[in-house]
Amino acid sequence: MYTVPMRGFFQPKGFSFQDFDLLAEGDTLYVAYLKKISKKISDPNAHFPNRFGLIKSTDGVTWENEGDILLPTPNSWEETLWAGNLTKQDGQFVIYYTGTTKTGRHNACQWGKAYSPDMVHWEKDKNNPLFSFEKDNPFYSDEPNLAFRDPFPFEYEGKRYILFCAKDKRQPQNQRGCVGFAQETPNGLVWKEPLFSPGTYKDGLENPALYELEGRWYLLYGVDVENGETAFHYAVAKTPLGPFDTFEDNQLLSSGNYNCRIVIFKGKQLLYHWTRDFADELIRERLAPPQEVRILPDGRISLVDIT
Repeated sequence: MYTVPMRGFFQPKGFSFQDFDLLAEGDTLYVAYLKKISKKISDPNAHFPNRFGLIKSTDGVTWENEGDILLPTPNSWEETLWAGNLTKQDGQFVIYYTGTTKTGRHNACQWGKAYSPDMVHWEKDKNNPLFSFEKDNPFYSDEPNLAFRDPFPFEYEGKRYILFCAKDKRQPQNQRGCVGFAQETPNGLVWKEPLFSPGTYKDGLENPALYELEGRWYLLYGVDVENGETAFHYAVAKTPLGPFDTFEDNQLLSSGNYNCRIVIFKGKQLLYHWTRDFADELIRERLAPPQEVRILPDGRISLVDIT
């Protein structure tokens, strides 16, 4: 283990810190993240297998590295791992994650789950992949470069649901990017209408997340380079099932600051994200210090620096 000396930032030595999720457990904040080999600026489309790493903090700004917790499996449906979610269900810790092949990539994504009693020792579900894209579903496009990734589970009124990056087949071509929605059951997914489908974006809306803050529900989602941005936005609703509305300016941070996540830790609503730089001819990401989330009277999010 080691503690990163630069207060508030974290980057694993020799790797990039990318898509992540947080979970507060008592006085400890855990972060499960994609540990990626940094790409060269001259070869931004290079493909390397990703793994999941884990870090923890007792103050929210100084991080201890807990090492690797989920590894890809060569010659399988999960030759590389993509984004997912860290949560707790039935007394144990759970990671929902995306797996795909190195050659199929966007048209080969499936989801798995892994479990841990202590956040350190993890075991993948023996029945993985648990969730696969069904082309005959009524709502989501099966076009060649489909979007079926980044599962985010939540519970509401005794039922379990999953949000995901998707494309709405009912929207016109190149305007299908949406946040997909399904119910998780013992028999698999029950497809639901998209939770949020603005009819604006070409690609799926990445890394969705949903939080109840001060009586409103906030849906966070990423608009990626295929959509002409690298930015995170949000929409607001009275219930987690929508309908969701947006403000005229609903971008959370400046371009290049991505994968926003909110956690309530030690009495504060904190937003974390990763930031990108291009030092030493490499494309690299690292976890940035948190900002405090303030909800304005009209429901807009305001971010305040705390470090």
